[in-house]
Amino acid sequence: METTRTTKAWTFTSLQLFREDIEEVMSLLRAPRAEADISIEDDKQRYPSLEEMRVQRGYHIHYLRITNHTVSGLGLN
Repeated sequence: METTRTTKAWTFTSLQLFREDIEEVMSLLRAPRAEADISIEDDKQRYPSLEEMRVQRGYHIHYLRITNHTVSGLGLN
């Protein structure tokens, strides 16, 4: 018998991503449904787009969480 793993999120202690990497992650989250709404958040607020997050927070993001309703979530610290 094996325990079923139900968590669909990862927390990294350190991870460096470039914009192209983040856009690829977002496309993976949209894969189940092209019209899927994606939520982009940091430790303070939710943003309507990756570009808006960059405008508000700059290029060096220290906390990033990308989720949608189809895929539970992908947390990046």
